[in-house]
Amino acid sequence: MSDNNAGIDAFPYNTHTARQLAPPRFSNVTEIRGLVKLVRSIAWSCDGSRAATAGEYKDIHVWDNTLHIKSAKPLPASSNPSPHSNHVTSVSWSPTDPNILLSADKTFSHGSVIAVWDLTSPSQPIATFKTPGDVISLSWHPSGHHFAAVYPMGVHDVVDFYRFSPSSIPSASSSASPPAGKWEKRTDIVLGGSSPGIGSEEINSLRFNNSGQLVCAVSNDGSIGAWLYPLELLEGENMEAPVELEKVESIAVEDSIEDQAGTAGGAASEAVVEKETDVDMANGEETGEAPSATIAPEEIAKEGSKEAEGVAAEAESEERVAGDETASKDDVEMTESTPHSSKQPTPSRPPSPALPPSADIPETATPPAPIPAPKATHLTRVAHTTPYAASLLSLSFDPLGRWFAVGGQDALLSLIDARDWICEKNWDVCTSAIRHTAFSSDGEFIAVGGDDLFIYILSTHASQVVSKIPIPATLNCLVWHPTKNILAWCHSDKKGAPLWYVVQQEV
Repeated sequence: MSDNNAGIDAFPYNTHTARQLAPPRFSNVTEIRGLVKLVRSIAWSCDGSRAATAGEYKDIHVWDNTLHIKSAKPLPASSNPSPHSNHVTSVSWSPTDPNILLSADKTFSHGSVIAVWDLTSPSQPIATFKTPGDVISLSWHPSGHHFAAVYPMGVHDVVDFYRFSPSSIPSASSSASPPAGKWEKRTDIVLGGSSPGIGSEEINSLRFNNSGQLVCAVSNDGSIGAWLYPLELLEGENMEAPVELEKVESIAVEDSIEDQAGTAGGAASEAVVEKETDVDMANGEETGEAPSATIAPEEIAKEGSKEAEGVAAEAESEERVAGDETASKDDVEMTESTPHSSKQPTPSRPPSPALPPSADIPETATPPAPIPAPKATHLTRVAHTTPYAASLLSLSFDPLGRWFAVGGQDALLSLIDARDWICEKNWDVCTSAIRHTAFSSDGEFIAVGGDDLFIYILSTHASQVVSKIPIPATLNCLVWHPTKNILAWCHSDKKGAPLWYVVQQEV
């Protein structure tokens, strides 16, 4: 090991000078002017060639890298109506496609609208989704094919997940055009609401980790949680059988019951008719009742055959009695013997027609009930800890995958190892609640702000304050450029000035 490396390892703080790097310096703050509405959110495209701003009264603008108002284009273009109905509070670019942008508004009473924009056709969004609550957070999956939205529902916070479903039919357009498919809401998974393991049910910030395997969130009770995120749709034990299969099975069962009922019903009805003919009505016996609806068709057939045999035996005995009486009384008139002749069996008589199945056997088969919607599966929680007594409000991941940072109401910023979830560093430079944290693209710096009247830029290695930027009001948004050390932010100015700001590292 060289002396220089030994010296670096020996220092308690790995300062830039000790690491043979020039001390970082940041330029003066640059105001970006030209808008007429207060800016509430800022986002950079994944290649850094564009920036998007969202503001009050449906305002969305897309800027090129010059950040000049003449380059800013409104969304939607061509004076088309906006899908939003009030203040646009969140914008977020796809991490893989510089043309795909998300936006969400806050209506304060009627829920929110999430719009997915493709800037190759900016006249209208390619997809819109309505949520019953105001969206407080948007987060992209690293693949760019999934995103999550957090919104409150009463005392709970709910997370909805959305995915891009590619079309099975290949697109005939050029390779430069976006792939064919559509955005859809996932109904197979759920997080938040009444699901277990969300702390106090208030998710203040949610992010996917760098690999995309986990979705992480900080809650109002000071807890940090992580859940496994499945990329593919879940289909299995909790999913209902297809409607077509159940219809086919129910139809086959009904046909089988009707066939059996028709065969057994014919024999039973024939036996009942013969029995009514042979039995004397003076006895007051009634034997022509239809079988009970609870008797199976096979039992009905057996009972019908037994009744037919009993009727035949009874007819033979009565025939013998009638013959004896006729022989002993020669002077009996023909009219007196007519009732006895009607009781004789008539084997040549054609069988009685079978009654309709509806009269023989009451129809017991009911139409299939409507198939309920498949139940969503709760995400599997794989990690959970409560390191803070105060509410956690902010969560961000290091682009290099080494750490994640959390901050909250106690004004304490913590740098936590992303693998072992062990806190490595703490900063107490803030004096008020921390609401926004962001890592620079190279992971060297972390910016933090919130209710404090300063934005702090800290060195992740040296744990030193590199820059301290004053602001006049509460911070609304804080975001780094994806390839350069350029920091952009906006705040809720009391005067309502439609400005946003940029500062960059000097080389």
